[in-house]
Amino acid sequence: MKIFWGAIAAGVLVTNLSARAAVVTVIAAGGIEAALNHMTPGFKTATGHDIKVTYGPGGTTKNTILGGERFDVVIVQSPYPEMLNTPHVDARSETPLGSIQLAVVVRKDAPRPDISTPSAVKKMLLDARLIVYPNPASGADAGLSFNDTLARLGIAATIAPKTRLGEVYNRSMAILARGEADIGVTYITEVTEPGVEVVGPLPLEISTPTALTAFLAAKPIEPAAARALVNYMSRADAIPLYKSLRMLPPY
Repeated sequence: MKIFWGAIAAGVLVTNLSARAAVVTVIAAGGIEAALNHMTPGFKTATGHDIKVTYGPGGTTKNTILGGERFDVVIVQSPYPEMLNTPHVDARSETPLGSIQLAVVVRKDAPRPDISTPSAVKKMLLDARLIVYPNPASGADAGLSFNDTLARLGIAATIAPKTRLGEVYNRSMAILARGEADIGVTYITEVTEPGVEVVGPLPLEISTPTALTAFLAAKPIEPAAARALVNYMSRADAIPLYKSLRMLPPY
């Protein structure tokens, strides 16, 4: 009888866990992908919930929300005022996660240029054969941010003929890895392509870090699980993970 009742108790426990489990629908900018990939197993173990994530360029992520697609949690790169002016996002749920810097990237067999000062970065870009970075027109916030850096340096028009823009299906770091460019620039958390390595972040004087922020949907599909995910990603003991992925505190 003990075995019989134990089996029933175990069955009830599994049923209850199944009833509580949910799938959190997340729409996220690519800058958080590495962190969320690391956190997902722990979140599933701690809560029983799973996560379904759609990643995309920052602009595409915002446009998806503006278009009214249903979701539980959105993670976006600043700025996002147009998104908060919709009925789709709970503005009160704004939860800063961290910020990401633009980094200079080279092939692993290439010399590492000096990027310690704005003048050194300017010289590196002027001397480069070909520079590749994410296409701003595709909604890539890294590309928009780098355009701002070029404007601050006053060399946007000068280097335009020797730049190539990466697309979603032909990413800028893949182009660099194939040797089709000698300098790449993208968010430091998005450098995952084999065959390339980060030289370092651009100086803060010419490149302001981009904040990553989580919001709940105004009408989440799974409200409790959605709140659990945002709480899990913003807990104090997540900070070492963010630091290990070279993210900074929120700006």
